[in-house]
Amino acid sequence: MNRLILIITVISIGGAVNVARHPPAPVEAKPVRYSKPNPWSKDEILAEQPQRPNRRYAGTGEGSPASGGGGEVRLEREMDGHFYADVMVRGIPVHAVVDTGASVVALPGDEARRIGFSWSSSDVKPIGRGASGTVYGVVRRAESISVGSLVVRDLEVMIIPEGLDVTLLGQNFLSEIRKVEMKGDEMVLSNL
Repeated sequence: MNRLILIITVISIGGAVNVARHPPAPVEAKPVRYSKPNPWSKDEILAEQPQRPNRRYAGTGEGSPASGGGGEVRLEREMDGHFYADVMVRGIPVHAVVDTGASVVALPGDEARRIGFSWSSSDVKPIGRGASGTVYGVVRRAESISVGSLVVRDLEVMIIPEGLDVTLLGQNFLSEIRKVEMKGDEMVLSNL
């Protein structure tokens, strides 16, 4: 029995040394393509939006990404597994989680006030349902929201005065981008 354990141990150590010297070649995963963003998956999302005219792109008003809302932004997955983007909301910088499962851009109350949104406690109403039940907040419009060179104008945002710790960059922004692609630890947002 001891001899068997010794042989298995030597084989295991020898295999580990061999893997260290000759690591396996990386296998590139084939992304899954959806005609619309898949709201059920935050890990395997690859949404390619049809090229359609849109009045909300920044630029000359022609309604195309080439008129000023074009370009590409690459984001790296952070240690917590999420993708974060430096976003400009109404010209004010905000650090946000790219949340393909969120329907809209959502701002914590403190962040929204820093950006210049105002409301009173009487404005706060039920605005949706989340994993923990009814979500209370205020609906406002942002004149512009941008990530790098990708700009969307006149976008609805939800302000959540209590219970939200970080800004969520949701589907109402992402659906205006031609391509949202995730491969491994990189997410690409592109209008090219």
